Amino acid sequence: MQEQRSHRYLFHGGHIPDGERIIEPQTFAVSDIPLTQWAAGAVMTLIIVIGMLARFS
Repeated sequence: MQEQRSHRYLFHGGHIPDGERIIEPQTFAVSDIPLTQWAAGAVMTLIIVIGMLARFS
């Protein structure tokens, strides 16, 4: 409730917008991440690991 009041004061000058409702974001699901982003993350992780092995070997 305090967050709602703070937002209303900062962004709406304390006024209540017409038809006000609070919209909750959808929960995060790992399966929503595109395959290309998984692949890019795997490549970057592999590069970091190889770099660490080269540095500390």
